[in-house]
Amino acid sequence: MNTVRHKGQIIVIDHVPANIRSLCGDALLKPDTVRKIESLH
Repeated sequence: MNTVRHKGQIIVIDHVPANIRSLCGDALLKPDTVRKIESLH
């Protein structure tokens, strides 16, 4: 799941492929995935 803020609203995108870091829990997205999400707004 990923969240994006757009024009003051929060958009939740479900089923986003990501690698989750085991130590800190951060989600690492591939550059192509980031570009696709950014193209939505």
